[in-house]
Amino acid sequence: MSLSSPRLAATLLVAFVPLATTPLVIIDQLWLGSSMFGAGLGSDRLFAGLGVAVFIGIVVPILALAVAPAVWRGARRSAAVAVGLVAVMALLSAGPLHDLSPTSWLPGGRLVLLAWALLAASSLLLAARRPGIGGRGPARGVGLAGAALAAVFVAGTVAAASSDRIPMSPSSLLVAEFRGGDRLTAAPLEAEPVTGHAGLAPGQGSNIHNDAAMSDTYTDREVIDPRTAESRSFLAPGDCASILFDERGHLIAVCVGGTKIVAHVLDPATLEPLAELELGQRTLGADFLTNFAGGGYAVLDGKGRLVLGTAEGTIERFAIEDGEDGVGIVPLESFDVSAALGDGEPITSTLPDAGGALWFVGADGTVGVLDPKSGKARSTNFEGTDIENSFALAPRGGAFVVTSAQLLRLRIDRRGGPAVVWSQSYDRGERLKPGQTSRASGTTPTVMLGGRYVAIADNAEPRMNVLVYDARAGRVAGRLVCEIPVFGPGESATENSLIAAGPALFVENNYGYKLFNVLGGHSAGPGAARVDLDPDGGGCTQAWLNDEVRIPSVVSKVSAADGTMLTYTKPELPSGIDAFYFTALDAGTGEVLWERLGGTGSLANNHYAALYVGPDGSLYVGTVGGVIALT
Repeated sequence: MSLSSPRLAATLLVAFVPLATTPLVIIDQLWLGSSMFGAGLGSDRLFAGLGVAVFIGIVVPILALAVAPAVWRGARRSAAVAVGLVAVMALLSAGPLHDLSPTSWLPGGRLVLLAWALLAASSLLLAARRPGIGGRGPARGVGLAGAALAAVFVAGTVAAASSDRIPMSPSSLLVAEFRGGDRLTAAPLEAEPVTGHAGLAPGQGSNIHNDAAMSDTYTDREVIDPRTAESRSFLAPGDCASILFDERGHLIAVCVGGTKIVAHVLDPATLEPLAELELGQRTLGADFLTNFAGGGYAVLDGKGRLVLGTAEGTIERFAIEDGEDGVGIVPLESFDVSAALGDGEPITSTLPDAGGALWFVGADGTVGVLDPKSGKARSTNFEGTDIENSFALAPRGGAFVVTSAQLLRLRIDRRGGPAVVWSQSYDRGERLKPGQTSRASGTTPTVMLGGRYVAIADNAEPRMNVLVYDARAGRVAGRLVCEIPVFGPGESATENSLIAAGPALFVENNYGYKLFNVLGGHSAGPGAARVDLDPDGGGCTQAWLNDEVRIPSVVSKVSAADGTMLTYTKPELPSGIDAFYFTALDAGTGEVLWERLGGTGSLANNHYAALYVGPDGSLYVGTVGGVIALT
């Protein structure tokens, strides 16, 4: 049989398809693609378009298989069509979708796939040019495949469009729902209750990091039994990073899509939608997957109002009201602070001060203060820096902000603007590491032990360091009191705030995370660790390291009452299944206590959004498809 034989060409074509994808991935992605399209209809055109792209990417190998029988029979037209399909598959597989390929688990797998594609395409091209072969081509096979694909697309679209639940991939039936022993909790942690802040809503549900100190620790609740909790979800195209809880028992989820920001009020027990309002627009840019400015951070202030900064340079306030017709989200005030920002600079985060002023930070290094009574805003720009994360409020006034160059302690001066009390440079590293959104610290500052210390992580090489500073004003000799490296050389990065419980700090490794890098069963690098500040504040030690657990990108939390670090993990599964788990670690030892399935498929990915514990102990996580909960 010569190289130009149609039978050899068809054989190479059929053999190439399972190298590019697998039956399990095909089923999952066809369903998720059509579901994303249905979910985006009428609510988010970008989401619907991404669904079509996912679906089409998987259609190509199916059509290649449909054409193969005609190639085998010697149909010249089929061989020509197959060349195009192989070329498209090769291009798709050379990009992010290579993670869906079985060869992605092999050393040099991308080269193997491209080499086979070249061989298959060359053989098909020779078969198409061979004299004496003809035939009607692929019409019948493609027609049957097209009809089947159309039926799947319609079914997935209708199912998603008629449901408020996040579509999960069919492979969820193949993974364990619960993993762990009988021990669900550990020894309680000695963590002082976080002092309330007049600028924020009381309790520990006012913002993405719980409180003004950005502690990410719960001291007033225990987590429900994950074995008996019911899994629920709410479909909302867009990354639902901020999930807030007000005093009347409402859950407010602020979801940021590629082009708009939408707030949803949900029943926390059932996730039934109670109200919805579009809060603002976002300009679709190349960085829309990693740019959290303009809605990624939202807070509830001391009067229970929803507050957030927008991409247009305004600060918006809304009321969550119970009326005769149900719950409503009512616009209250809009403050234009664009004159205090750089040209086109979006607001990354805003927080209300105890005195009524509104602090805000801009993505291009601006720190500002707004007086809501006068409407005047004053600011300082730290030239050449960016601010990708939120900031913390000091217990006795002022703020802690981390730019891509420095940690800053600021206060409000006599003119009503921000003034630097002290600043500390840190090692911002040599590169933008995979898993980060900026070449900088990926952490929001964390205030510890009643305001005595403040902690961040740097971006150093070969290992990232946990840094703790003396937070006092004035000249302090040796302000840096702790510097300790964590995780493996060349493989350490975090894009989430440190968790503070008393003198203990908890840090996760997000190295290697990207939205497309965790497809096809892949995950980010492993690692979670605990660092303890010495009693005299003279240094710190690493209490434990778990170098197996994989936490792609979630804002983890600690439950002091349960003695657990709560997180959202994704194990590496060569089967290609993308499974995300609510996970509890023993805060004293780092041992995994239990894992409960949150969801499967790309829509269960939290993509930098946070995990939360509700007032009754229920668990919630924001995802790119909405909200997933154990209630």
